[in-house]
Amino acid sequence: MGTGFQSGRSRAHLWPPSPLAIRRLELGLSQADVAAAAGIYREHLSRLELGKRQPRPQTAEALARALQCDPADLFPPARSGR
Repeated sequence: MGTGFQSGRSRAHLWPPSPLAIRRLELGLSQADVAAAAGIYREHLSRLELGKRQPRPQTAEALARALQCDPADLFPPARSGR
């Protein structure tokens, strides 16, 4: 009996949203829209938004063009814990 509810599964790992996801949502674009404009797979964009992958410089540039901003706005430098 499927209820459509997945117990034990949390969306907490999606918070806070990444700057990449925020910008995409600000522009009202889907992952598929942005991925196509940047020439990457939607699945890759998803991993980038979740912080599971870091983009190559050319990918960061392509995403910034698609989202009309600077790459540093989407992928801020990692902060040192020191």
